[in-house]
Amino acid sequence: EQTRRFRRLMSMYYRHFENLYFQHQDALVGDRVFHAWRTLGIELSGQPGAVLWWERYSGILTEEFRRYVEQGRAGRAGGGSARA
Repeated sequence: EQTRRFRRLMSMYYRHFENLYFQHQDALVGDRVFHAWRTLGIELSGQPGAVLWWERYSGILTEEFRRYVEQGRAGRAGGGSARA
């Protein structure tokens, strides 16, 4: 039950983050709001449960958004900036 709930929570979180990503691209969401979500999303994506979720279920997200998060993760792991 907890695994199922976690999977749903992660799916809802990343779908919402993806929605904000595209709204930000279209200038419908401001930088301050988007970057707060981005910081949380990139940090979250490095946690063990989130990594496993990402490997198994990130296919529900668009390829563009997946690349965006993966680039952010790579930048964070390499000590680079998490900002877009």
